[in-house]
Amino acid sequence: MLSHPTDNSPNGEPGPVMHAILRARISILGVEHDDLDAAIDALIQANTCDDLIIARLKRRKLHIRDEIAGLAAAMSGRQQAEAAHG
Repeated sequence: MLSHPTDNSPNGEPGPVMHAILRARISILGVEHDDLDAAIDALIQANTCDDLIIARLKRRKLHIRDEIAGLAAAMSGRQQAEAAHG
């Protein structure tokens, strides 16, 4: 079985390649978050949409925000430090 090379620095923080990947993912999620925000606003303004659909879109938007926060924490290496202490 092939193993995937890791891009971690000696102190366990993500290296430059992983930082680039995380930044790209955060950027993609940011666009999706903004798109959802615009869609939610448009649906509310149109006043023709089911409240359940708007609630689902808002939940997805919150999930994306949480994922962005987790990725940002991973970039700074905080998650590794918290795992070691917790």
